[in-house]
Amino acid sequence: LGKRSVRETEQLVAKVLDTDPIATRLITNQLYVKSAGQAQFIRFMLEAFYRPLLENAGSDVVGELDLQRKRVSGELPDIFQALCDQLPASLSDLLAFLSRLDDPFPKSLLLTLLKPLGFGKKAYQAWLDKGLMDEVRWLGEDFVQISWQPWKAFLRQHTSIERMRTVLEILKSRLGRRPQQFPLELSSHFFEAGDHETALTLAFQEAQDFERFGEGRRALERYAFLRRNLFRFPSREIALAAVLKKMGLLQKQLGLYENAFESFRELRESLKRSQREEWITISLEMADALFQMDALSEALYQIKEIKIKDSVSSYAYAFSNILMGELEQNFGHARYALRYYEKALAILPRVQDERLMMRLYAILKQIYSGANDLDKYISLIVQINQLLPDTSSFKPEIQLELIKCYVHRNDFAAALPHAVAAFRHSRTVFTPRIAARVRLYLAEIYGYFGKWYLSRSYLRRICQTPVLLAHPRFQVQVMTTLGIVEKELGHYGAALELLQQALDVCERQRLVREKYQIRVHLGHIYLLVHGLMRARDHLSETLTWAEAAQDEALIIQASLFLASYDLLQERLDSARNYLHKAKTTINLLNNPFDRLNYLYYEVLYFLKTGELEKARTTAEIWETDTRGIVKYENLAYWLSGKVLLQLGKLAAAEKKLLAAWQRSRQYRLPYLTFQVSRDLEALARAADDPRRAERYHRQAREAFGQLIAGVNDEILQRQIEESREYEGFLGLEG
Repeated sequence: LGKRSVRETEQLVAKVLDTDPIATRLITNQLYVKSAGQAQFIRFMLEAFYRPLLENAGSDVVGELDLQRKRVSGELPDIFQALCDQLPASLSDLLAFLSRLDDPFPKSLLLTLLKPLGFGKKAYQAWLDKGLMDEVRWLGEDFVQISWQPWKAFLRQHTSIERMRTVLEILKSRLGRRPQQFPLELSSHFFEAGDHETALTLAFQEAQDFERFGEGRRALERYAFLRRNLFRFPSREIALAAVLKKMGLLQKQLGLYENAFESFRELRESLKRSQREEWITISLEMADALFQMDALSEALYQIKEIKIKDSVSSYAYAFSNILMGELEQNFGHARYALRYYEKALAILPRVQDERLMMRLYAILKQIYSGANDLDKYISLIVQINQLLPDTSSFKPEIQLELIKCYVHRNDFAAALPHAVAAFRHSRTVFTPRIAARVRLYLAEIYGYFGKWYLSRSYLRRICQTPVLLAHPRFQVQVMTTLGIVEKELGHYGAALELLQQALDVCERQRLVREKYQIRVHLGHIYLLVHGLMRARDHLSETLTWAEAAQDEALIIQASLFLASYDLLQERLDSARNYLHKAKTTINLLNNPFDRLNYLYYEVLYFLKTGELEKARTTAEIWETDTRGIVKYENLAYWLSGKVLLQLGKLAAAEKKLLAAWQRSRQYRLPYLTFQVSRDLEALARAADDPRRAERYHRQAREAFGQLIAGVNDEILQRQIEESREYEGFLGLEG
């Protein structure tokens, strides 16, 4: 709503006032000078001055003299006052109410106020058209607010609080009929209007709503409001003790430990002798506040003064052990600290307090991670995950951490049910970061089981939901993973496009390591489509950077792909050197997938050098180690069959190759289908069986057609067709 031109102003006047062209032009000339073309001024001046002028004139034509007689001001206070003088009293009441709100007001709730105030929906729409109030949409719900701050400030200043009473009385009977999705502060307005009982009841609910919604400061303001006013206006529904407890816990959560200590101290002093259990709990909260302020000796004294016994509640027993553990840890007594923590952990199933669970979890996570004890850590996560209810806001984080640990341990079968459960949970309790991470893990897990198309669908869903890609680094991770999946499916054109887009994001965001992770996969794709020069550039530059940065994972990947490049170029000595470099680095990391990748390329190397017994031994090891990992199992059958074919063991080779062919068809992998079909054709020719050879050749030709179609890039398609390997095949076909 910036500055408008004279022409735009005239069009607006004609639209809003719907008068004759001469009057429109005269009004525009005067209005534009007074308003300086400011759109908000124009809208309000039309309603404040010109519409009344036209209505008073009736059927008479408004002329220049009429406009000169009309006192029109371009000053905002004059405009607003002239407008307010014309408004019905009930509308003034409603505007007085809306102007004092700090939060947008739900439209659904406002519409229920219209009839009691004497208005209908047409009147509401007219208010929106005139700019008296505005509609906004947020997270799927419509709200009403006064957006223009000068107008809102004027209404606050020039309308009395008494004007709100009519609206508040009507609103009072409607609150609580249906729960509001977002917090709304109304208690202060009821209090100003003199309805103290309603104000206090609402304030307690609002404080909890703000806390639930993550607006801790505003929640604290409402608790402080209650703390101040419950002495003056005691409530039968709200106990000061409950307010002080919630206030202290929130102050502690916000890092206001001194304030929290005072709130808990005031609460403890108000307790009766019979409230021993509550006294212990609040004393522990005071000790915790002291601990957080680094008053360690005072905290220890406070806990010892309580004299915790086995007869206390499970919560108090667990809480005291956690506090003692933290104190011992700070005193440097790690072994004693762990004993206290494990005592608390043992009793945790009887403690129905999520925050205490998560506090102990965070402490033990650090201890187990530091000791590199993954088994204990997973056991801890499983226990916490079972204890937390499905409605817990902490549940998604714990589920995600459990999935992450299983994936890190390559236990994808254990990870899958938790990932599926987390996915279902993320659809009901939507948190963008959690939802995106869960989908990414599902894509990785399904990829492990060879379900590449299912993996792709999850990744695509993330890419199609911008809110899930808010962080550039995560965006790059998703696009890169999707590019790798497309590569596995033989969709090289789509893979290159995705990886290039991810590379562009890396360049803009200066994500250096991610850039070279992408380049190593670009190099691999160019190897597969026989763009060897480009492949060499990407891979050699990645290796240079990885060695300088001491990035072992990238050194392994780049070295193996460069070995593959040299095998294609018949540079066997260079290929051997790259394989040696990869093996040396793999021995440092001990990653099973890196080792499997290495063995695959070592078999190819032995086949190229004619060391067939070594190839067979390595292939047998590789076949054993790949069981259960679909991607590698598929390749294992093919590679073992290829080695046996070279050794002349045709029956055994055919058995392996047929298994590889069936799996390649099952998982829709045209590249593998093509390679296996060619080896089966070679096997049939070696067995002097031209009919079978012709059948396998037709299968190879069909797979090649699917491979080329899947590439979906004319340049890459031509590059493949013109390569030495495929030219030979196509020449043989001709």
